[in-house]
Amino acid sequence: MVMKGLVPSVVTYNLLINGWCKNGDVDKAVTCLSRIVGEAREPNVITYTMLIGGLCNAGRIDDALMIWNNMAKIGCAPNRITFNTLVTGLCKCGRTAEAVVYLREMEEKGMKPEIPVYSAVMCALISKLNLPNAT
Repeated sequence: MVMKGLVPSVVTYNLLINGWCKNGDVDKAVTCLSRIVGEAREPNVITYTMLIGGLCNAGRIDDALMIWNNMAKIGCAPNRITFNTLVTGLCKCGRTAEAVVYLREMEEKGMKPEIPVYSAVMCALISKLNLPNAT
């Protein structure tokens, strides 16, 4: 594409990032983000949401939080889907207390979490209790 003089749009890059994240190749996805920025393009909330989800699914929650913080620094506000993705990822990675903080922030901003997000938080909180199996 580039060899033919065509310049990829952010949408094109988002498709690549989405594919790499779904295939577990988040390093390529993160490199792609660097390329977008290097080409003076502006990644959008979709770009960041896909990267945060991919990193959470790969168990790289600290990297996901770094992307979240970079997103805030450039003034790209997270939407409901971004919050849902991060909260669920934090729960899956055992970082329940942080998940609750972001869930509250989301609600304070007037965004309604999806039911699976509440379910993920409740399951994570219950698992922290280490209740013995009922027999």
